Amino acid sequence: MIDDAPSRPCLGCGHCCLTATCVVGLQLAGEVVHRGVRRCAALVRRGDRYRCALIEAGRVPPDQLAIGAGCSSPLFNAARDALAAAARRKP
Repeated sequence: MIDDAPSRPCLGCGHCCLTATCVVGLQLAGEVVHRGVRRCAALVRRGDRYRCALIEAGRVPPDQLAIGAGCSSPLFNAARDALAAAARRKP
């Protein structure tokens, strides 16, 4: 639930961080250009999911960034759709 609106579970697809770098990311990590697109320098890929290096390093508490609070961008999010489909196929 985000702002009293129903949301889907966060799957770590990176959509939010790839769309816009948060203020915390800008202040602590800055942005980099990756394949012609500006993105948060703290965004890292671990397997098939994206993670925040600032949280992994303990520099920022997870609840400060609402990571895992739920996906508020399920529409037109191909990365999330692929992760959800893979999760449904697992025994």
